[in-house]
Amino acid sequence: MGAKLAPKVGVNYGQLDNNLPPSSQLVKLIQSLKAKRVKLYDANPKILTALRNTGLQVFIMVPNELINNISSN
Repeated sequence: MGAKLAPKVGVNYGQLDNNLPPSSQLVKLIQSLKAKRVKLYDANPKILTALRNTGLQVFIMVPNELINNISSN
């Protein structure tokens, strides 16, 4: 028997726009969508602080050109 995976809705959150909610409102917005996962495209400290202790799974994406540096450290 294989493991059962429950489907969880997630949110991709990038910061390349000029009309984004402040990090203080980000968690409320994500939770209002019933999302359980958040994919970030950079490690913005304000956003990471807002997501701390929320129970949300957080994934931080890394640009391809940085993968070799990360894997060697």
